[in-house]
Amino acid sequence: MSHVFISYSHEDFEFVENLQLRLEKVGFETWLDEERLTAGEDWREEIDAAIKDSFALLLVLTPKSLESRYVTYEWSFALGTGKKVIPLLLIQVDDEKLHPRLDRLQYLD
Repeated sequence: MSHVFISYSHEDFEFVENLQLRLEKVGFETWLDEERLTAGEDWREEIDAAIKDSFALLLVLTPKSLESRYVTYEWSFALGTGKKVIPLLLIQVDDEKLHPRLDRLQYLD
């Protein structure tokens, strides 16, 4: 368990790139699909393994990430395996659209 898995909507990639650099600057290893997945791999298997091997999943919360079934899969899989899920609120989201499992987690703003 050596890295932080970052779950996000690809529409927020510019922010996520900056976040990744800042995390790595203070000593955290990060896992981003854009860098770690290669052609021909079973991407879901690789994502599952990366989440299992992480010490936490950092969820970048935006309206787009809440709509993404892949982001939902990642954070729900992480919770199911007992990983800490840390929501990071990038853009204010409608509380009514927030999944009840996420609604109870303290987030970073």
